Amino acid sequence: MKKQELIHLHTLLAEVATYCQEQGRTFDLSSYHEQDIHPMAISEAKADHEAAVLALADGLAGSLKDATAEESESVRASADRPQSSA
Repeated sequence: MKKQELIHLHTLLAEVATYCQEQGRTFDLSSYHEQDIHPMAISEAKADHEAAVLALADGLAGSLKDATAEESESVRASADRPQSSA
């Protein structure tokens, strides 16, 4: 992947993270923040952006996976409850 494409992907993932946080989702992005590189840091090395993208994607995927599992459990639990007849 070219550096320009990597920076573009970094920017998109950062926007997804911001949007999800605004929607109330929580993420463990500590690994990403430790990288201390932001999408607009275009003078940084390609390898630095690659590491940041991987950390950001991993944090987003892990949190979404956990949220999906919780939502599945919630649906499964409510499906097991008897329906009340009105």
